[in-house]
Amino acid sequence: EQLFIDDAHRGTGLGARVLAAGEEAARRRGCRTAVLWTATFQAPAFYERRGWEAFGEVECAPPGEKVIFLRRCL
Repeated sequence: EQLFIDDAHRGTGLGARVLAAGEEAARRRGCRTAVLWTATFQAPAFYERRGWEAFGEVECAPPGEKVIFLRRCL
């Protein structure tokens, strides 16, 4: 349900490859839309650069941070 890429592997393309593989697996299963969430202090820009669109947010801890919900048509 959750995936974390260690700092040592960030910037290597690993996260993008894992995300693309998940999207492709969903397409093969007939999914038309994918939904995920991340936090503002994590990586919303990572997903947005790959075509994901934010559609909602919720305030969370620590103060000032939010959970961002994103979707992508497959």
